Amino acid sequence: MRAAGGFKLKAAMSLGLLFATAVTFSACSRAPAAIEHTVIILQENHTFDNYFGTFPGADGATSGLTSTGPVVPLSPMPDAYQASLCNSWDCAIQAMDAGKMDGFDLISGGLAPYTQATEQEIPNYWEYARHFVLADRYFTSVHGPSLPNHLFTVAAQSGGAIDNEFGTSGGTACDGSPSGTVAVIDPNGNRRRQSPCFDFMTLPDLLERAGISWKYYIDGDGIFATIRHIRNSSMWTNNRGHVGAISSGCSEWAVTGGELASRTVGGQRTPPEQCVCRRQSDSGVRECHHAGSCLDFHGRVCDLR
Repeated sequence: MRAAGGFKLKAAMSLGLLFATAVTFSACSRAPAAIEHTVIILQENHTFDNYFGTFPGADGATSGLTSTGPVVPLSPMPDAYQASLCNSWDCAIQAMDAGKMDGFDLISGGLAPYTQATEQEIPNYWEYARHFVLADRYFTSVHGPSLPNHLFTVAAQSGGAIDNEFGTSGGTACDGSPSGTVAVIDPNGNRRRQSPCFDFMTLPDLLERAGISWKYYIDGDGIFATIRHIRNSSMWTNNRGHVGAISSGCSEWAVTGGELASRTVGGQRTPPEQCVCRRQSDSGVRECHHAGSCLDFHGRVCDLR
C-alpha cells in the first residue's frame, strides 16, 4: 500500500516484550554453532519508514501525502517524542484512505506522524540492519494497536480482536477479575465486544509439546494474561520473567553480530572507542559488566569507560 508520495503504513514494532526459547549460539563466540536459544524482541509505535525510510537500498519513503493534497517531507523525529497519534483499527482505516495513504494528518490533528529518525539518532538499529536482514516490505498483521498484534506474535491470530481493552468494567479477565472489554470482528465484518480472555493454540503450546523450554520477559502481566489456558496453568507461574532480571544478569542469549556497537543515551551516541570489549575466558566463564554495559556485534560484552 503506497501512495504516489511514497508514504507507506509499515509494521509497527512493539515495545516491552522479550520472548526467549531454548532453541543463540554462545554470546561470546564469533562463529555460530548449534542454535541454543531463539530470542524474539518486540518494539512498537514506529513504522518502517519512521526508522529506515532513508536506509540505502531499502524500499523506504521520505515524504507523505496529506488529506488536503500537498506532499510534505518527513521531518526529523525529536529524541523525546510524545505526539498523540491514534493507532486504533478505525484510525488506521481513515489514515490509509482506501489505499491513497493520505489521511495520517487527520488522525493526529496535524503533521505529527510525518517524522523520520536518522541513522545518527538510532545507530544501533542501523547496525542491525546492515549486518542482518531488513524486511522493508513487512506489514503489521492487524492495522491496529498493541493487543491484537501481540496476540499475532505468539499465536499467528488475534481471536478476532482489533483493538486494545477499553474501560474497566463489563468484562472478566482470564484470572477472574473485573476488566474492560475488547472489540472483536468476524469474517463478515460484524463487530461485538467481549472480555479480554481468549483460548487458542499458541507458540508456547507447541514448544511445550516439543519439550523445548521457553521464557517470557515483560514488566507487568503481558499478552499471555489474555490466554486462558496459560494464565491459569503452571506455564504462567513457571515461564514468566521480569525485564529487570535480564539487564541485571549475564544472559547467554543476548547475542548480536558484526562490528562494534555504540549505544544511544538521551539522544547522544556513545562512540565505539569508549567501549572496552572483554572476550570469553579460556575457562568458558563469561565476564559480566552490569553498569553501562553494551555488546559489540561479535557478541562480546563491552564496558563503557
